[in-house]
Amino acid sequence: MSNSSSTRGAGKLSQLSQLWKALDSDFKDHILDPENPENQNCLFRLLSMIDVEPDMMASFIASIFDGDYYNSERQIFLFGTHALGLTLEDVLYITGLPIKGEPVLYKNAFDDGAFNRVFGNGRFLRKTTLPVKEIMNIVLDKDHVEDYRARKIVVLLIVLFAFIAPNNNKHEIDSVSVQFVENLDRIDDYAWGAALLAYLYNGMNRYKKNILMGIFGFFLFFS
Repeated sequence: MSNSSSTRGAGKLSQLSQLWKALDSDFKDHILDPENPENQNCLFRLLSMIDVEPDMMASFIASIFDGDYYNSERQIFLFGTHALGLTLEDVLYITGLPIKGEPVLYKNAFDDGAFNRVFGNGRFLRKTTLPVKEIMNIVLDKDHVEDYRARKIVVLLIVLFAFIAPNNNKHEIDSVSVQFVENLDRIDDYAWGAALLAYLYNGMNRYKKNILMGIFGFFLFFS
């Protein structure tokens, strides 16, 4: 497979970066305010990584997977006589995400009232997905600039989209993701690090078995 086909799932950070650059300075200051306990959660802290350029490592990642260095049966990387595996400890130290807590498991296949609860106005009833660009536009719209809660939830949704479970098959946010970030006081209750690693290993294994056309998951462990 070509570099672009195998690694295109790694490019989601650019959308988070675009959103962050478009937000007004007052809201950014609010998000980064160390005196605001509501904002001191593990997902907001990941915003410090948005300047990383994932495309710069595309060739390296492709050479690892297309060069057959990853053994999906043993779930390790083999470089000659050396074996390398990604562990929960790696996730904890590299990202700071909790590896213990409530599992990040979907309770329902969809939540047809999720977006309406966040954005209101009756415009989003029975919507099971929303394009990322549409969500960004909602947050940048003058009718929502004073609604910090909704805007923070959007940032968190895109953090999930870009960091925790990036894939290459769509540019939409699923309504079921809202349940994990709707309560801003409970963000750190979830085992985000464990979810990230499980999603990455699942994506790598399915790619090696030719089930997926690209690798799903967070690739900055290879940088």
